[in-house]
Order: sequence, then C-alpha cells, then structure tokens
Amino acid sequence: MRHFLVVTFVALCACAALSAQTNLPDDVVKQLDSAMTRTSVEDFSRVLDRSRSAAWYSRLEAYALRGIRQLVIENKLEVARDMSFALVDKNLDNIDAMDLYQSIQRSIARRDEEAEKAERQRQIAAIKQQTEEKKIREDVNKTYRTVTNTASGKTVYLDQDVNQQYRSFNWEAALGLAQFAIQSDPEFFSVKYGVSLEGGFVSNGENSRAGIDLFGNALFFGLAGDQSLDWMAGGTVFYMPGSSRSYFSLRAGYAMYGWNYGSFERPVELFSTPFAGIGLRDVKMGQTGLMRLSLDYLAGHLFVDDIVAAVCASLRLSAMLADMQDFDVHVYAGIRDTILLKNNGLKNDARVYFAIGVADYE
Repeated sequence: MRHFLVVTFVALCACAALSAQTNLPDDVVKQLDSAMTRTSVEDFSRVLDRSRSAAWYSRLEAYALRGIRQLVIENKLEVARDMSFALVDKNLDNIDAMDLYQSIQRSIARRDEEAEKAERQRQIAAIKQQTEEKKIREDVNKTYRTVTNTASGKTVYLDQDVNQQYRSFNWEAALGLAQFAIQSDPEFFSVKYGVSLEGGFVSNGENSRAGIDLFGNALFFGLAGDQSLDWMAGGTVFYMPGSSRSYFSLRAGYAMYGWNYGSFERPVELFSTPFAGIGLRDVKMGQTGLMRLSLDYLAGHLFVDDIVAAVCASLRLSAMLADMQDFDVHVYAGIRDTILLKNNGLKNDARVYFAIGVADYE
C-alpha cells in the first residue's frame, strides 16, 4: 500500500511538471494578440520565430489559428492569408495551417473575381446610362429649343414652334464708320472710301414676321480713280412666313444709286429701281452671331435703254459686343454687290463695310 502511494505521488508530480512545460506563457499570448490586433504580420512572425523551440509551440500554433479564423470572419482576408502562410513557413507539417491558407486564397480569388465582375457591370451600366442620356438630350434638342436668361443663367426648354421673341417687335440701328467700294466697268476702275447708315424694324407674330430695312451710304474719298461722290439709298419691306425658326424671307423695295457726282472725267449716272428678291435673315451662328443673305432683281433696268439686266446680292455678319439691359451693342461686317449688265459691258459696284450699332433682338 505504501509503495502504491509513492508511485501515485511521483506520477502526479510528473504530470504537473509536464503541464507546466506545455502551458502558453501569458507574455507570449499577449504579444501574439497584440500583433493580430494591429494586423502586423511581421510582429506575428517574430513571435513564432522566438517560440519555435518551446515545448508549447504546437499550442501556440493552435491559438494562432483560432485568431486567424477570427480575422477571416472580420473579412481581413489579406492579413489572415499572410499570417497563415507564416505558420506554414515555420512548420510545413502544420496541415491545419496549410488548409486554412489555401481556403483563404480561394476566398480572395472569388472575392476579386466578383469585384471585377461587379466593376465591369458598373462600367457597362455607366456606358448605357451615358448613351441613354445622350439620346434624351438629342431628342430634347429635336423637340425643344433652349432659351437662356442672361441675367440669371437659367435655361428653359420651349417647344420648337414657339415664338422665341420676347417682344412683339425688334429694332436695330448701325453706323458704318468704314466703307470701301471697288467699282469697275469696261472703261473705268476706282476704289473709294465712305460711310454708311442702316436701320430696321421687325414685327413678330405667332406664325410670321414682317418688317422694314432702311439703308444708305456715301463714298466721298477716292483711293484710286477719280475723286467723285457716289451714293446709294433705299428701303426694303420683307415678310418671313412660318415660326421664329424660319429664316427665309421674301423681299421687295426701292433703291436709288448715284455715281460720278463732281467728276471731271465721267458723266453723272442716276439709277432708280424697284426690286424684289429672296433672302435668309438672322441665321444664328454660335451664341450671338447672326447672318443675313439676300439676292434681289433690280427691275429698273427695264426703264433704262443701255442696261440689259441688273441684280444685287448682299451678305452681312454680326456679333454681340456688349449685353446691355435694354439693348445690345453689335458689330457688323458686310458686302453689297450691285451688278449692271449694260450694252457696252458689265458694271460692278461692290461695297464692303464695317459698322457698329445697337439692337434689340429679345
């Protein structure tokens, strides 16, 4: 009986000593927990390196695996992967660590594939949305017209057929401070400088517009040829059928031309003529640019023996220089070319002018 008690006591002492050798030290556990909390793979690996020769290293590995699984639950896959790899690197026989590492690798691959697929779908959806928005804008531009309030900057959409004129009438007046004329006929050629004046009034209806233009100019300084005075004056009545979108106009009027006043070399010529024609009026070019184009038949040649036919073509471009409260300041550049087919040849009178003026186009 005494021998049995001795043997039992010795066995208990041996078990206690063995247990003490395989228990995890608190300081090592705290170091490992700190590394995993801070997601520091380097510190995690250093703790493993320092403990590899300890009898309780297998328990440390098991403890680390539980911590790594918690990181997976927290979706810290990259850190969990690197730490499980560190376990495998320190002990290639750790099958559990190997299986966990491979499982995490597959999870990361699936996650990246799903993320890539989601990104492709997002890009496709964005392209579809841009295409749809572009189509909507194109449809809106086809169906509506935009009007922008210059004071507030706000833009509203109006039906294409709406009259865009805010007022029932518009007006303009311009002074041409520089006008150059190139005149030629079979016997003579001259270049002259002068000034011009023009103005107009337009009445805006719901389905049409009508108005009158007045113009006049004088050439008094000869740059080449004689020093005579030439002048022209007239008026045009026009009618524009259709809504404010229409630029086409029908024209009729009366004009008077005078040439060679004060010349010592050529006789005075006076040509008075009614005319009729067609034109394009206030065609928009950019934000503030406008263009006018016309072609008129001068019927006065029917009453003059030596003129077989006569036409006049004109082109005018304008742009807003300043936006005032009640009117706008514009600059103009244009050309008016009058051609007379006479018995002895062709007479051409081309006048280029540059002007500044005020207008109300609202």
